[in-house]
Amino acid sequence: MNTNRIFYIIFLILPLWIVLGGSALSQNKEEEKKKEEEEEVMPAPVEVPEESGAFDKGFAKEMPDEGGLVYSPELLLASFTAKSEKKDDAMKLAKEGAIKGLSQQIDQKLDDYKKSIKKEKLKNEKEITALFSSAGELSKKELLQKPAVIDSTLEKKSDGWEASIMLELKVTDLSKKLIEGTKADPEFKKTKLYKELEASSIINY
Repeated sequence: MNTNRIFYIIFLILPLWIVLGGSALSQNKEEEKKKEEEEEVMPAPVEVPEESGAFDKGFAKEMPDEGGLVYSPELLLASFTAKSEKKDDAMKLAKEGAIKGLSQQIDQKLDDYKKSIKKEKLKNEKEITALFSSAGELSKKELLQKPAVIDSTLEKKSDGWEASIMLELKVTDLSKKLIEGTKADPEFKKTKLYKELEASSIINY
C-alpha cells in the first residue's frame, strides 16, 4: 500500500517537474541570448564637424555636381560660400565672392592673350596691347554684370545663414566681347590673336 502511494505521488509530481524544468531551460536560453546581444560592440557614431567661418566672411567651396556639369577649358566657373546672420546678406556675399573668382579667371585669360600678342613680335605691339587691354577691361565689366547661375543653396544654421553659389561664363562670350571692342582697329584685325578670337567666337559649346 505504501509503495503504491509513493508511485501515485511520483506520477502526480512528474508532469509538474517536466514543465518547471522546461520553463527554466527556456529562461536560461533567453538570458544567454540577451547577454550575447549586449556583448556585441556597436560602432561609435561618426561626428562630422561643422565648417567654421565667421559671419560676413566667405570661402571657396566645391558645389555638388547634381546636374552632371562637366568642367571644360571653354568654361569659366567660380563657386563661393558665405555666412551671415541674414539670409539675403549671405546670398549677396556668396555671389560677390563668386564674381570675384570669375574676375580673376578672366584676368588670367586676358594675360594669356597679351602673351600671345607679344609672341607675334609686332612693330606696333605697344599700341596693340593698349587697345586690347582697354577692350579686355570693358568686356570683363559687361560679362560680370549677369553671369549664369549654375547652382545655389541657402541653408539655415544655428548661428545664422549659409549661402553657396556657382557662376559660369563661356569663353566664347569673352571672345565675342573682345572682337566687338577691337574690330574697328584695322591693325589689330591683322593679328593672329584676332583671327583666333574670331574662330573661337563662332564655335558653339
